[in-house]
Amino acid sequence: MKITSKHIVGIAAIALCITSIIKKDYIHEKIVNEAYKIGINLVSDNTESNISELLQSCSFIAHAGGEINGAKYTNSKEAVLNSISKGYKLIELDLRTSSDNIIVAAHDWESFINNTEINERPDHEQFKKQKYLSQFTTIDISDINEIFNNNNYLALVTDKIRDIQLLSENVSYKDRVIVEAFDIYGYNQAIRYGFNNVAFNIDIDKSEDIDFIISNNIKAVTYRGDHLESDSQSMGNAQKLASHGVYSLIYSYEDLDIDKIRGPLGISNSLIYVDFIEDGTCH
Repeated sequence: MKITSKHIVGIAAIALCITSIIKKDYIHEKIVNEAYKIGINLVSDNTESNISELLQSCSFIAHAGGEINGAKYTNSKEAVLNSISKGYKLIELDLRTSSDNIIVAAHDWESFINNTEINERPDHEQFKKQKYLSQFTTIDISDINEIFNNNNYLALVTDKIRDIQLLSENVSYKDRVIVEAFDIYGYNQAIRYGFNNVAFNIDIDKSEDIDFIISNNIKAVTYRGDHLESDSQSMGNAQKLASHGVYSLIYSYEDLDIDKIRGPLGISNSLIYVDFIEDGTCH
C-alpha cells in the first residue's frame, strides 16, 4: 500500500489519541477501526493461546453455572457444583461488580433484584447475604477461586465483565480462563493482562465481523446461534469460520443440538452453552 500524506496525518492523529485517551473504550474502538481502514493492525497478536487445548475435546459449556433444580441463570454455588458433578469441565459465569467494586456472579442486576430481597445494585456484603430464588447461594470471586483452585481441570468462561484489570488482579489460574471480549480494546486488554485464551463476541450475520476475525488470526468467537438454521447468511459465516479453524462458542435461548451443528450443519470446532443437558462429560 502506498503511504500518502493523508495516511501520515491519520497515523499521527491515531498515535496522539492512543497516547492521551486509550483507556476510553469507545474512543479506542474508533481508533482501531479507523486504523484498520488504512491498513494498520492494532489487534494484539495472541500467539500464547492454548485455547485449542481447553476446547478441542469438550462439547458443552455450563451456562451461567448450569441448571439447578429446574432453574437456570442462577450463577450460584449449587449450580456450579451440580455441573461439576455432571462432568462439565467448562463453566461459564456472568461476572459483574458490586457497588463497592468486588467481582460477583450475577446474570444481570434487574433479574437479581427481582429474585432476591434487595431493591438496588448491592454492595459486596449485601450481595453475599442474598439467597437467589430464596434457595441458592450467591458467589463472589473468592468463592469462584476456591472452586477452580480445588478443581484444576476446570476452565472458567467469563461473560459480562469488562474490567479486565480487576479480573487479572483477582485470578491466578489465567491459563484456565477463557475471557469473552466485546470489543478490540477488551481483547487487547485481556492479552495484556495475561489472559491469552480470549473469545471475541461477534454478530454471526455480519460478514465484516467474520473477515475481521480471520484476518487477525483470532482463535475463538462467541455468538448467538438461535437462527443458524433459518438464516443462510449466518450459517455460511459460521461455516466459513469453521473452515479457518476458528472455535465457535455458541449460546442461545434454548439448548442446541451439538451433533447436528458439528455434523450436517458443518460447524466443526464448535461448543454449546447449555442449561439442561445432563451429561456434561467432555467427548
